[in-house]
Amino acid sequence: MTEFDMITELVNKAGATYEEAHKAYDACGGDMVEATIMLEKGKHTDCGQYDEKIKATAKKSGQRRKECL
Repeated sequence: MTEFDMITELVNKAGATYEEAHKAYDACGGDMVEATIMLEKGKHTDCGQYDEKIKATAKKSGQRRKECL
């Protein structure tokens, strides 16, 4: 599956725009589950807070991955 296909899946599953899905996908390092959860949570916040939530969630996800390794 290409990156575009993965982002399209996020658009379809989370009801996000391509821009939102791309940001979430990148922020989560390609982790589709984390990106989907992030997008779902983002739907309940205003747009001004959305990018900050993406960054915060991605940072936490990265820290958890490092701890597991």
